[in-house]
Formats: sequence, C-alpha cells, structure tokens
Amino acid sequence: MGSLAAGFTAFYSIRLLYLTFFYKTRAFGGYIKAVHELPLSMGAALMFLGFGSIFVGFLLKDAFVGVGTPF
Repeated sequence: MGSLAAGFTAFYSIRLLYLTFFYKTRAFGGYIKAVHELPLSMGAALMFLGFGSIFVGFLLKDAFVGVGTPF
C-alpha cells in the first residue's frame, strides 16, 4: 500500500509539473487578460505572516517534537 501511494504521488507530481510549465494553457483568453498582480498591501501582509510563521516555528519546535530530541 505504501509503494502504491508513493507511486501515485510521484505520478501526480510529475503530471502537475508538466501541466503547469510545459503544456499549453486551457484557459479562455478573457481570463488570461484579467490576471493581475496582488496589491502591495496584501503582499506586505503575506510577507509578514510568512516570516512570522518561519520564526515562530523555529522558536516553538521543541513544543512539537519534544525537548532535547536530535530531530
């Protein structure tokens, strides 16, 4: 079962990479023209949350994996 699950995961990952980067898009032209970058305020908030999650995860890792473990 584990090998089957690993095989399905590998197949899905390769398929995802192929369809994302190498395959012609299936989206309509109107949708592609409406795509835009995110606003600066939203980007700043996401950067703040991203850095916060990294540092809080580093500081609280002992609470999740146990104090003094070599992990």
